[in-house]
Amino acid sequence: MNKTLIALSLAALLSACSSGEATVDKKSEEAAVRIPVSVANVKVAPMAAQFDSHGVLSAEHEAQVVARVSGLVESLDIEEGDEVKAGQVLARIEPDRYQLERDRMAAQARSVAQELDRTQNLYAKKLVSADTLDKLQLQLAALQAQLGMAELDLMYATVKAPISGTVARRHIKAGNLVNPDQPLFDIVQHQDLRLEVAVPEQYLGQLQKAQGAHCTFAALPGKTFEARITRLSPVVDPATGTARLTLNLPNENGQLLPGMFANVSISYDLHPDAHLVPRQALINQSGSYKVFVVQDGMAKLKAVTLGNGDRDWVEVIGLDAEEQVVTLGQHHLKDDAMVEVIAG
Repeated sequence: MNKTLIALSLAALLSACSSGEATVDKKSEEAAVRIPVSVANVKVAPMAAQFDSHGVLSAEHEAQVVARVSGLVESLDIEEGDEVKAGQVLARIEPDRYQLERDRMAAQARSVAQELDRTQNLYAKKLVSADTLDKLQLQLAALQAQLGMAELDLMYATVKAPISGTVARRHIKAGNLVNPDQPLFDIVQHQDLRLEVAVPEQYLGQLQKAQGAHCTFAALPGKTFEARITRLSPVVDPATGTARLTLNLPNENGQLLPGMFANVSISYDLHPDAHLVPRQALINQSGSYKVFVVQDGMAKLKAVTLGNGDRDWVEVIGLDAEEQVVTLGQHHLKDDAMVEVIAG
């Protein structure tokens, strides 16, 4: 009996010792495990808020040339895509016919003017009545007005470009019969383009002090074009709650074309010394943001307030410059977890 009890006691003691050693080894092993993470330093740099929108380019200066007289188009001097100067001849609409009409009216005016001179001499000698003189004076005035109209028609029979630019569209062909106010050509200037975007009314005060804007185009991947805000409408459309913002885009090299779809980003509210972290470092916990900061080999969870930002970096309030934030591996961490920095 005593031998059996001794044997059982020894077995229990050995088991207890073995269990204690296993517990100590497990704790030591857990203490030695460090979670690998990538980090980035909090940097201090300027950061502005961004307002993003889109719109369609249009020409800052464009003109639709319309017929001012009726007649057959006798000749066309330009085609679509041609560059023209202001005053350059574009087409001719029966100029000979209008020249003849002008000459006819001029001849009638000269004839009446001569008759008026003779009548004035006779009136001075009291050989004709004042009524006869008045009628001739009125007749001459009417003919001179008709002559002026004929001269205008003659001028309009030669269609000229009102502005310099590119012929975007030709609406007519040689031999077509045209009438007054019928479209003939569309001319646009590509050197300066305009972009209009709708701005919600809550942004109006901020965008009045915008620092700059740039545009990108799906048709021109990898290229960014600087834009200048030229005006912000003081009127809000009650139906949409937006106001019209107009930007100007220089286009000296002609890469941009009216009608192209543009994505625009406008910078405002610049913070010159913002504390910035990569967006991927943020942890969103029910609408509040936190980051893990590495201190003495341990990950410390800190709450932060967000400020301005762009696609890659965001301003945070609550961190000091040069602190290290975890950018990769933070979702496997707990507060005070031991970490090993493998990148950053």
